Amino acid sequence: MTRTNSGHALLSGGASTRTPELDILRGIAVILVLFRHPVLPPEQSGALAPLLIPFHHFSGAGVDLFFVLSGFLIGGLLFNEFRRFQSVDIKRFLLRRGFKIYPAYVVFILYAIVFRIRHEHCSIRRGLIDFWPNYIHIQNYYNSPQGHTWTLALEEHFYLGFALLVGWLVSRRRIHWIPLIALTSMVVCTALRFANLSRPFEPITHFSPTHLRADSLFTGVVLSYFYHLQPHVLAPLFRRRLVVAVVGLAILAPMCLYPSAHPFVWTIGFSLLYVGFACLLLAFVPSPQGERGSRRLASHPVARGLAFVGFYSYSIYLWHTTLALAPVEFRLRGALTTLRPETHWIVEMSLYIAVAIGAGVVMALIVERPFLALRDRLIGRRSEAVEAIGMLPAASGEGRSGVFLPSTADPAA
Repeated sequence: MTRTNSGHALLSGGASTRTPELDILRGIAVILVLFRHPVLPPEQSGALAPLLIPFHHFSGAGVDLFFVLSGFLIGGLLFNEFRRFQSVDIKRFLLRRGFKIYPAYVVFILYAIVFRIRHEHCSIRRGLIDFWPNYIHIQNYYNSPQGHTWTLALEEHFYLGFALLVGWLVSRRRIHWIPLIALTSMVVCTALRFANLSRPFEPITHFSPTHLRADSLFTGVVLSYFYHLQPHVLAPLFRRRLVVAVVGLAILAPMCLYPSAHPFVWTIGFSLLYVGFACLLLAFVPSPQGERGSRRLASHPVARGLAFVGFYSYSIYLWHTTLALAPVEFRLRGALTTLRPETHWIVEMSLYIAVAIGAGVVMALIVERPFLALRDRLIGRRSEAVEAIGMLPAASGEGRSGVFLPSTADPAA
């Protein structure tokens, strides 16, 4: 169900198999984020404003698509390991995650501190102090100068908490509790969001805390659980992809109507987003049996371009504010004011998106590539370690637990 991805080969220094459909969804997610942080607000786009303002409302959902995908992919890594070995190596999992996330993150924070000191004329002491939430990954509870990093804090909380949870469940032979735990998280998070109705809206209290948004990640987790361990549950949905996709789009549509501060968005709206994106994920991803319902769509040149962007989405997301948004905004300030508002908006946004993608790819090759290569030398996947000594159990069929083992490769490295 996988094929070689040239972008990954370039980043890792060798060939790799990936699921392009998931990279396409990641590409869509990061493009939405770029439109959420525009160089020019959509209100300044002239005749395009009636179309762009609703799209801008919806573009905030890019992070929710990332959350659902993260839950699906991270869950898949652990569930794949469980179905092959009937155990999970949490230490290996967390170390590999650390090599993927932290080198680029640390370099970015150091650069952001220097950028703030030089361009915003604050003292070194002030610059260092202002970023203190980022040092301990609580910037989704306390404001940071780089506000978009709140999503990274939330995902780090999830990676650690979920890995420990899975390790505990496996040790107690309770992995089948995952759907109930995911459902509980959805109920609790939704209730906590409604509890905020009595408070004035602030992004740091209503939008970004982990305890209000973890249900999006758990939605991806429960899909991954059924996908990898009980694929027969999802089989009817894979046979009705078009219906599932239409339902998903219908569920997402109301999010075009309201800005992020509206109570509908940060209460029931977040729930609609993860349900809608879960439907799109099921409509797009190959089935566990390897059937590619979206093969023709995934092979389209636009889809391949989105997959390329999606592969580098972490680096693009990380660097887009400092290497693209701020420089383009500064360099073009006042330079295109003679153009019609529609043309002005299109030109600036096109340049900004191109710079953001280019900068993300370059920084991925400079920072991520060496550390991923080092990770693979020091901490290989568990399957690679076992294959080296000839102890790998069958990758498909029925495992020792009696759970069906679909013949799928790991969806993420």
